[in-house]
Amino acid sequence: MKHPTVAALLRGTWDYPIVVLETPSGIRRREGPARGDRFLLIEGHQRTRYLNVLAHRGVRTGPHQVFVLQSPITG
Repeated sequence: MKHPTVAALLRGTWDYPIVVLETPSGIRRREGPARGDRFLLIEGHQRTRYLNVLAHRGVRTGPHQVFVLQSPITG
């Protein structure tokens, strides 16, 4: 049996989604507001790094499932 990461890399995606927080008004950073950032990665940092390496190597990946968390509070 292959390690789950090896199997995922061969498929080009994982069997469970990456989790992001939707930020339609942007996010606040130490340097100030970042209005262009619409999503903040909550879980899946390591998997995202693997996907970036594959993309850099020219390997086609995806499609990927993503859980998008939303808040009723905007501002």
